Amino acid sequence: MKNFKRLFSLSLALLMALSLCACGKDAKPSGGSNSGNKTDSKEEEVIDLAGHEITIASWWDDLPKSDSNDEKHKLRYARMKELEEEYNCTFKAVVVEQTQISSNLRAAVLAGDVFADVIFMRADSTDQFMASDVFLPVGDYIDLTQRQYNQSINQQYTKDGKIYAFSTYENNIESLIFFNKDIFSKVGLEEPYQLVKDKKWTWDVFKTYVAKATITSASSSIPEVYGFYGVNNGTGTTQVLKTLGTEFVHKDDKGVYTSALRESELTKGLNFIREMNTTWTGVYKPSKDASWSEPGQRFIDGKVAMVITGFTSAEKMKTKMTDKFGIVPLPLAKEGDDYISISETHNVRVMQSNMDDKLAKKVATVYDKLMAPLYSEDEEKEKNISSYEQVLCDDESVDIIVEMKAKENTLFNQISAAGNTYYKFFNDLRPALIGETTIATVIATHESALDEAIKATNNGE
Repeated sequence: MKNFKRLFSLSLALLMALSLCACGKDAKPSGGSNSGNKTDSKEEEVIDLAGHEITIASWWDDLPKSDSNDEKHKLRYARMKELEEEYNCTFKAVVVEQTQISSNLRAAVLAGDVFADVIFMRADSTDQFMASDVFLPVGDYIDLTQRQYNQSINQQYTKDGKIYAFSTYENNIESLIFFNKDIFSKVGLEEPYQLVKDKKWTWDVFKTYVAKATITSASSSIPEVYGFYGVNNGTGTTQVLKTLGTEFVHKDDKGVYTSALRESELTKGLNFIREMNTTWTGVYKPSKDASWSEPGQRFIDGKVAMVITGFTSAEKMKTKMTDKFGIVPLPLAKEGDDYISISETHNVRVMQSNMDDKLAKKVATVYDKLMAPLYSEDEEKEKNISSYEQVLCDDESVDIIVEMKAKENTLFNQISAAGNTYYKFFNDLRPALIGETTIATVIATHESALDEAIKATNNGE
């Protein structure tokens, strides 16, 4: 990785030098307000928003701030001020509780009002709105093929050839095993990077690692350090099932959902997780109501040697832990398989279909300019690698996250397909995953309700 970075930096420096020579005094910084926008080559219609307030609704204030310590935020803030002056408008954040976004949108639609010009929504709560034609086909107003936009979101929210939601956030790689390097060293375990490279990092091998990473004192049968924090949440369960070739819900290329609850492979996969939690040596069995933050906290505290979590946890691990950590993909079902690279973005942005069309086009054009790239593509790649190095502890982990980012391939869909009905199902499933009831019992109890919920989503109800 270090040699790669040196070569990359030299190539980048040469490229920049050649570009400056070619452009001379006309060269412009990549952070300009029109950077990356494919429509700039055409003469644009003069836009005057006549003092309009472009409202951005979210559960946090997403607008850039002048006093931010982050370089990107500072550049974005300067661009926002330029756009406000150039297009006679202002940007305003509308902060709403996350749980109220959908209800506020629904109320506005029923009243014929506009909740906000641009609305952030959880990615798992949008499908029914899209099926009901609540969203503007924003792809008709913004060129969403530009690199600042998340192309997997474009694909997920395409209906009849039109795109109805977008995101400028990268997907988060969720399917990672974090391991404690110091605990591995203490028990004499080799770090599994070579196993990963050789595609021999399987669940069978992982099981032996869990047992060997468990530390039990001579005076107690209860481990001081468990080898692994068990799987008992929706995200981790979905990821493990994916490595086993199954999932809760299928989604075809036309966006139609079907339940997988009656498929034997799903039952087999869920029983594999149940067995892991209840029979493997060294697995910490979570309670049926364990909080989402508990696995990461026990890892930070050095109470478990391995945990499943997403890449966004790395910064917290780096700042909160005394020990060092590494990352590897989730294990393979069998040697030679390809590692899964499950990714998702937790939010998307939409615009309401009942907005005034002329105003919507102007707002979309100006918002697109606000979100245009701040850096050249090569600069951005270099900055991404640098950001990985800042939160990871070794080059091997950096190489793994770069490779996984390059092939991310899966988005969660079971929540989108069934909403609250899925949550009720999984809440009942959690006790089964730790041996308090059977998997078959939970599936039989919920399969009809999930069928109906999925049918309603497909029909836009």
